[in-house]
Amino acid sequence: MISITYLISSFICHLWSGPRAPERIYVESGLPSVFTFTCDGSYVDPMRSDTELKRIVERLSSAVDRAANVDW
Repeated sequence: MISITYLISSFICHLWSGPRAPERIYVESGLPSVFTFTCDGSYVDPMRSDTELKRIVERLSSAVDRAANVDW
């Protein structure tokens, strides 16, 4: 009998393998998805490369930090 833990672990390994692997970088960053980036295809190219996805995560993280530092 296969354990539920094994099934979940196998699924997670499958989820983060192959062409979906770069997505893990974004998901683990904690950043929200930007709907306009989804609609205009801004995520398409970075999703093909770990390096490019790290670059977009850093850019968005910087923008979020700058917005948080605004004095009202």
